[in-house]
Amino acid sequence: MIQVYTGPGKGKTTAAFGLAMRAAGHDLGVRVIQFMKGRYASGEVIAASRLGIEVFRYGTEKEDFTAGWQLAGETLREGRHQLLIMDEFIYGFKYGYLEEAEILSWLDALPEELEVVFTGRDAPGALRERAHLVSVITPEKHYYQEGIASRLGIEY
Repeated sequence: MIQVYTGPGKGKTTAAFGLAMRAAGHDLGVRVIQFMKGRYASGEVIAASRLGIEVFRYGTEKEDFTAGWQLAGETLREGRHQLLIMDEFIYGFKYGYLEEAEILSWLDALPEELEVVFTGRDAPGALRERAHLVSVITPEKHYYQEGIASRLGIEY
């Protein structure tokens, strides 16, 4: 199955890591590839490492995105994982790092036993159509609007 968590609201990565924890709890092989991330280690990455969940983080440049995308291909070929999370991968479309046709072709090659989750704002229509589950996270209210900064253990 293919899942997409998209939209302008907070919680897409959090939802994906919740699924990773659930899968790891049932001894499924889990790999998380994070795209467009900074250098700091967020709480979910720290917790995932304690649970034996593989997390690979890549920066904001096209070369970083390409390296993460290559790792996704290796994950397919290895066949050791039942869950692959492509966190913030959707930004690759926005920045032109990947063509829709390439990802659709990649999705055609997914083994049946591999669940793939994509997160990020503005998921393109073709990815939404191909997905089996699409959750759009929309903010109704957010404390950032009141000037409250990101908090350790809550936002990162």
